[in-house]
Amino acid sequence: MRTGVAFLLLAAAGCTAAPAPEAAPPPELEPEPERPLPQQRPVTPDRPRGPPPVDPPFSGFSPPAIRDSVEWLVAWRLGEEALRLARAAPTSIMVTSHQGLPRPVQNPDGSWGYEPPGANAMVRGSGGWTGWVGTERRPVSVGRAAEIDRILADRAFWTEPDEVPPTCTDAGARRLVIRHQGRLTVRQQSCGSTGLTGRLWELVYGGPG
Repeated sequence: MRTGVAFLLLAAAGCTAAPAPEAAPPPELEPEPERPLPQQRPVTPDRPRGPPPVDPPFSGFSPPAIRDSVEWLVAWRLGEEALRLARAAPTSIMVTSHQGLPRPVQNPDGSWGYEPPGANAMVRGSGGWTGWVGTERRPVSVGRAAEIDRILADRAFWTEPDEVPPTCTDAGARRLVIRHQGRLTVRQQSCGSTGLTGRLWELVYGGPG
């Protein structure tokens, strides 16, 4: 037994150590193919005012949960076709806005509720960027589309943090789901917009222009 152990030690000593492999980049969050559309409740022409059943803004930064929340709101606000297009496009951006203290509003039937979170989306196709105004799809203005492309092409954008925790009492949340060149990125900011991520959120949430 001692002879065998000694032989192994000598053999190991005579071998040149292989160089350590380079560290692989962190894995991206991959989209789930053919996921069913979120279940929608009946919607009146004025859209119900009560807050929809989605995860609260401060339930913790969980990319899958935030993605599901954003997709639910996009389908609820813009229509299921908007969500289908955003999921299928090589490049798309979906955003939502959650108020820390939602504004009370009165429904058409006289009852009271709270202003629900807002949502918008933009999709890049062969003809350029398109976005939504309500449930109507429109081309994105040339200047706005060019700025979005510049942000997505900027390496600094992809190094920004995926989560900016709240530092204020009425934080709310601004969320983004970005599909671009085979990657799926989920981000959340609180207490306003920060950096290129915040600017991208403003461009998409503001509509086609």
